[in-house]
Order: sequence, then structure tokens, then C-alpha cells
Amino acid sequence: MNKICLFLAAGLIMGFYACSDQEKKAGPAIGAFSTASSNADSANWTTVQWMDSVVNKGSITEGEKLEILFHFSNTGDKP
Repeated sequence: MNKICLFLAAGLIMGFYACSDQEKKAGPAIGAFSTASSNADSANWTTVQWMDSVVNKGSITEGEKLEILFHFSNTGDKP
């Protein structure tokens, strides 16, 4: 019984250590927003004007498919 508890405890400790070590090596999550990288590219930003930012579609039943179109215009000088 003591051997089983010892192996179980050793396995849990190794598992926790492996998981915590992997998080340190992984770095930022995929898709994470980094202000440093986004500010570096701010020279290529443009401005957008939304023509219809609010659209009231009334009551929609669950499961109903609805097409929503958004109209916008590039008001800046960048593509």
C-alpha cells in the first residue's frame, strides 16, 4: 500500500511540474493581442466609418438563420 501511495504521489508531482514548466516555455497564447507589435505597425493604420453600426432585426427565434450586412467606408488614406 505504501508503494502505491509513493508512486501516486511521485506521478502527481511530476505531472504538476511538467505542466507548469510547459506554460513557461509556450510564451503568449496564439491570437493574444500584443500592444508592442500592434503599435509598431500603426503607420499603416487607416480609419473606417461605419454607415449602419446599429441594425434592429426585431425578435429572432432560436435556430433561425439571419443574414446581417455591415456597410462601412475607408475614410483614411491607407488601404
